Amino acid sequence: MARAHRSLRSATVTMSDGDPNGACGHAYYAMYYAARAALIACGEGQAAMAKTHSGLISAFNLHLIRPGAISSEHGRNFGLESNRRQVAAYEGDPIDADLARLSIGHATDFVSAVQAWIDLNPGGKG
Repeated sequence: MARAHRSLRSATVTMSDGDPNGACGHAYYAMYYAARAALIACGEGQAAMAKTHSGLISAFNLHLIRPGAISSEHGRNFGLESNRRQVAAYEGDPIDADLARLSIGHATDFVSAVQAWIDLNPGGKG
């Protein structure tokens, strides 16, 4: 979770530095690291080491969203921010500052939800 919180701070700093595309990337990675931490916490360490981003998102949805441990809204936002990161990083299209702020909001909510779940389920499955 430390990497998730650090990426979230980096998203805010990058946004305030005038780089919405970079902020989207940091926001997504905050979600990515939080999802990995949640999978490890629920006993799915192998799934947390998925070889692709889509594999990690699928594992997170399977092990945490479907059982209701984390709200489905966060699962949808995780997928949305993965797509937004792709655009920001690889397609060269500039991301609007409002969309970047939305990305940071999604990441903030996601990281908070995962942290709360981990705090309530220190032994794993919950």
